Amino acid sequence: MSARHLALLTADASLEVTAYRHQQDGINQLQWLIQDPIHGYSEITLAVVLMMLIYSRLFAEAEGMSSAVNHLLGAKAIITRGAAQAQRSMSSTRRFLLSLFAYHDILTSISRGAKPLMEYTPGTSAIEDAASLHRISISHIEYTAHAYRHAAFVYLYRVWQNIGAPHPTTLDHVQHCVEFLSQIPTDSPLVSAHVWPLFTAGYFFVAQVSRFTDLKRDIEDVWRMKDAEHEASGLDGMSRVDCIQVILKGHGREVNLA
Repeated sequence: MSARHLALLTADASLEVTAYRHQQDGINQLQWLIQDPIHGYSEITLAVVLMMLIYSRLFAEAEGMSSAVNHLLGAKAIITRGAAQAQRSMSSTRRFLLSLFAYHDILTSISRGAKPLMEYTPGTSAIEDAASLHRISISHIEYTAHAYRHAAFVYLYRVWQNIGAPHPTTLDHVQHCVEFLSQIPTDSPLVSAHVWPLFTAGYFFVAQVSRFTDLKRDIEDVWRMKDAEHEASGLDGMSRVDCIQVILKGHGREVNLA
């Protein structure tokens, strides 16, 4: 993974070859581990599969999703085979690996529009082991993932296509993002992970409100000027009021109708 990362940063073709060689060595070693009756469901084997999953998500652009699902299926098989041993003794390493698997399983399921490969319950130890995390439910994790997904769409539309509020597509994602976040209790430990989606959705929501506020103030200023001219010069004076000039002189900008 490091060689591939460096290859992309430096455009060094030799590092691409090195990365490919290490990848093939890893696959060969993984095949040996999976066939071993003892190591087939060990923490090392599970860690290797999850590393290959992360590699596919980072670098395998064309087949990233299908490759990720294949790795998740392999990790699920390893977890299932080692379930009996894990129940007798759950090490901190295995707990971390199960949490990592659950994270990618849930996020990938949202991208695929399908159920996670494994069934999670509120008592899933890999996710709720620490006492401070007992208030987290799987639904709250899914709500958080959905909020991140909609916030990402808002950001990407803005960066790639220069589309912001009040475009209907952007506002739709903003609304969904806020709705998912609102379903998570404020005392949930997950709230600490909500800064970015809240900031992203909140910015465009406030921007939309700000536009309406500015427009309302512009209209009031124009009519205030028209009323003053009407009192001073009658209808002729009122008709001479240039709306654009009133806003331009009063606020140093043109009216924002976008």
